[in-house]
Amino acid sequence: MRRGARILLAVVVAQAALTAGVLPAQPSAAAGDDAGVRPFRIAVDEAVLVDLHERLARTRWPQQIEGTAWEYGVDVAYLRELVDYWRTQYDWRAQERLLNEIPQFTTNIDGIELHFLHARSPHKDATPLVMVHGWPGSVYEFYKILPMLTHPEQHGGEPEDAFHVVCP
Repeated sequence: MRRGARILLAVVVAQAALTAGVLPAQPSAAAGDDAGVRPFRIAVDEAVLVDLHERLARTRWPQQIEGTAWEYGVDVAYLRELVDYWRTQYDWRAQERLLNEIPQFTTNIDGIELHFLHARSPHKDATPLVMVHGWPGSVYEFYKILPMLTHPEQHGGEPEDAFHVVCP
């Protein structure tokens, strides 16, 4: 299983779960209260993961069209391998801990619930930086670079190179 595919799967599932309300967030701000910023942590109920594993185990697989791979959609052999990895090897709790290391928040802006990361530098004069991901994508794309931006001295840079980073 390619590492990129595993990461993409984790992010897609997390975003889908957040969108579907499976990942609990703090209660939304009151109607019209656009100023409330609330801490957010990923905390998927164990029953949700058990249900996911059970549904994946019951997948009814189509037959691959003879002589094709990706021409008519996802290659069935590849998808079976990906689902098997998700069912038997993927450690959701480890990913949850990893993602929760980054300070996350939600707020309501004009009636839209917005999730964002806010990685502050310990350097008080750090430059504010907003990093926006493209489509398709997620804030997870910035996971590895955040420490370099917030703590540049630990990565060969100088403290004056530091940023306070917000990733919506």
